[in-house]
Amino acid sequence: MNGDMGLLQCGTRSESGCGHVWDARPVWDALEPHIDYQRCRVAANAPMPTCPRCGSDAVTLNCNGGSFFVRDHWEPNRKAYLQFVRSVLEQGKKLVVLEVGVGFNSPGAIRYPMEQLAAARDSRVSVSATEP
Repeated sequence: MNGDMGLLQCGTRSESGCGHVWDARPVWDALEPHIDYQRCRVAANAPMPTCPRCGSDAVTLNCNGGSFFVRDHWEPNRKAYLQFVRSVLEQGKKLVVLEVGVGFNSPGAIRYPMEQLAAARDSRVSVSATEP
């Protein structure tokens, strides 16, 4: 999982945050009136985000960018996906892998695993309007 720009996380669990993940929309809504779009700046008096659980100001987007990425909340979905794929393969059913808009920004997260899955089933068909 590569993360979600619609979520925020509390810093790094080991150093300056508790690892809590929450919806970013209220934070962006509170910041929006304080943004100077002409100068690409946020006003000094803007309400800066803090973790609702521990109060830390070490807040960042919940996107994979290093060891600080909090991925625990994605684990149930990852396990469910793997179980689904496993059951399809074990039952010999046909599997359709439909990739929409992934491209090569972070191919290791989605594109390559899906290509490997399709290739393993000896049924790869690749259709892409913008990428090879």
